[in-house]
Parts: sequence; C-alpha cells; structure tokens
Amino acid sequence: MKKEIASLALATFALTACGTTSSVKYEGPDYGPNPMENPEYMQAMMEAGMPGEEHTELTKGVGYWNVTGTHWMTPDGEGIPMEATATVKELFGGRYITQEFKMSWEGMPFEGMLIMGFNKNNGEYFNMWIDNMSTGYSIATGYEDEEGAIHMHGTAYDPLAPGGRPFRTVTWDVSDNEFVMQMWGSTSPDGEEFKQMEMTYKR
Repeated sequence: MKKEIASLALATFALTACGTTSSVKYEGPDYGPNPMENPEYMQAMMEAGMPGEEHTELTKGVGYWNVTGTHWMTPDGEGIPMEATATVKELFGGRYITQEFKMSWEGMPFEGMLIMGFNKNNGEYFNMWIDNMSTGYSIATGYEDEEGAIHMHGTAYDPLAPGGRPFRTVTWDVSDNEFVMQMWGSTSPDGEEFKQMEMTYKR
C-alpha cells in the first residue's frame, strides 16, 4: 500500500509538472503555456528558492536556549511558572529553522517541535507546531513590523475547538542572546482574548 501511495504521489507530481491534469485557476504572472521552457520562469524559481535576509535573521537563533515563562489558563487565573529548554537548528541550507522544545508539564514530559520559515513568494513568515500531547497541529502566518517584532496569526485545533480557534503570537529580540514570545488567544468561544503565555529565551 505504501508503494502504491508513493507511486500515485509521484505520478501526480509528474502530471502537474507536464500540465496534463484538470484545469486549476490561480493568479500570477503569465509565463506562457509551458513555463518550464521560459527562462524568466526558471530564473524566478531560482530566486524564490534561495535564502534571503529574513532567513539569515532566522538562522541567527540556531543554538541551545534556556526558557522561563508563565502560562495562564483563564483571563483572571493565577500564572503558572514554567521552565523549558529549546534547541534551534537550521534545515535545508538555512531555508527553514526547527525548534525542539522540552519541558515537564504536570509531572509529565512535554515535547514539541516548531518549523518556521519565510516564504519569498508571498512575503510571509509561517510556522507549524506539533507536540507529544496531541495528534493535531497549529499553523500560523505573519509579518515583521517596523520595530523588528514578528506577529503571527494562526489556528489551533484541540478538544476546545475541533474546528479550530484563533490565536496570535508576538516575538521580539531583547539582544542577540535573548528573545521573548507572547501568545494570545481565548479558551471560550465568546470570550475575549487574553495573554495565555509569555516565555523568555536566553542563550
């Protein structure tokens, strides 16, 4: 079955590359009926695939970090202290970074992984989070403001909201070896947004 799935995936990719699948409409530059034969398209592909300044900034975070912070379950609840470690690595020649996050939660080991990058095609930062206490995921996209902080908006899927609930994060550098991440969201469908987490990373 795995071989059949792999063969189907390769066949689908090949058909898409050859332009023989059913029509799919999208907006973009007109590189002609066969973009693969257009030098301008090939140049654009090469440029879009090369790491840029944003990727250089992301990979400056590569290393081992000690994390301290506070987690809030409700808007008026008492903050719960937290300590963790994070290992940041670059992936695929610096095109992405991964963060391996580890801590103890209610006496149980908690591990998560974040994959983050910058998409030169649409000018957005993006990330995906998964962990060992869920079979779900969260995905967020965002931008860097004039002060250098990265704002991400995304959707988390969990028992509170199987269909997804919005959240946002703000991350900014304090120095080359310290940065802060805040997460905001709600644990009630009609509730107001509140700060759910604040973590300080030090290297």
